[in-house]
Amino acid sequence: HKYFNDDAIHIYHPNVWNKHTCDEKWTNYKHPCRGTFDTCLKESHLKTGTPQEGSCWRYSYRYQLDNALKAKVGFMIQLVEIKGDGFSCGKHMLGDGQFIEVEMASMVGLKIFQVFQTSSSYVGISVDYSMDHVNDLVAAIEEWVANDCADNSITRVGEFVDRYELSNINKIPVILKKLKKRSKNPKIN
Repeated sequence: HKYFNDDAIHIYHPNVWNKHTCDEKWTNYKHPCRGTFDTCLKESHLKTGTPQEGSCWRYSYRYQLDNALKAKVGFMIQLVEIKGDGFSCGKHMLGDGQFIEVEMASMVGLKIFQVFQTSSSYVGISVDYSMDHVNDLVAAIEEWVANDCADNSITRVGEFVDRYELSNINKIPVILKKLKKRSKNPKIN
């Protein structure tokens, strides 16, 4: 999309890089690492400055979130896919690592746009992301920018709103509520 071809826009795609972790289970939500020097269990030189080979994926992801926050218009895009058994209608679900990403983005005060995969009229068949998804995302981003980027709540983009039952997605408000209680960061809504 032409919106994302702007040289001023930096896109970081975490799945392009080799990853390491300080969590032996990789995406254990209860593991304390949230990508900061104090929470990451990697050696000091692997959690300071620009992430490098051997840095924890959470440190690297947090580094990118911090950089996005410094940008004039920084935000995170998260894809929410339909998970199912192939025979019954699947549900939109975040992966375990995606819950950690949501918490880290919220901790730094970064806007999150979640783009929901569409399901076809055939039971259990999900549809690949298309330009319709991208156009809806760009419209949501442009509306947010037109309102001076004031709303940092999670914006959900896609057809799920009226048609689909959500599964573990509904845990997000609970996670953010717990985060607000233990954080003194005023950027958290």
